[in-house]
Amino acid sequence: MLAAEFVVRLHPKGLQRLVITNSPAAVALRAKSTNDLLKKFPQPVQDAIAEGEVKDGQAWRDAMMAFYARHGCRLQPFPAEVLDTFAYSFGANGDRTVFRAGLTRDWSIVDRVNQVDVPTLVINGQYDFVQDYVMETYVNGIPGAKWVKFEESSHMPFWEEREKYMEVVRGFLDECK
Repeated sequence: MLAAEFVVRLHPKGLQRLVITNSPAAVALRAKSTNDLLKKFPQPVQDAIAEGEVKDGQAWRDAMMAFYARHGCRLQPFPAEVLDTFAYSFGANGDRTVFRAGLTRDWSIVDRVNQVDVPTLVINGQYDFVQDYVMETYVNGIPGAKWVKFEESSHMPFWEEREKYMEVVRGFLDECK
């Protein structure tokens, strides 16, 4: 989200390529995508996430982990670094600043994606909570955008299909040499 915003605002000289991995072009699109997927979870998971951490922090954390196990990172057990990130973001003593900042309800670049003026690689996963219809905003809006979907991944193909992910990104970046 930040990279796309940065590019359309500043058109930085020297930027030759942009990689957008598992990122929405609008927070509202991500929220819709997440909510669509949540409807497929058991009611207690849906309720705990809807109620948030205020009512029952542990129930909310457990529900978030259930959601992320299916749509965030399908590797089980989660890699240690992913667990560390979850603990920092969602743990009992976690810092919600970044989590909440990413939920700025009115942020959107939908009407400006066509201003991205560098070759762009758009990536998501088959089981990602940032579903295809969210990524299509970039794919259809950025002239010449290339889309790669990782069939065995959710939101973290850089963990779930690391070798393939690195190969795809490296190949795309090497095109500018």
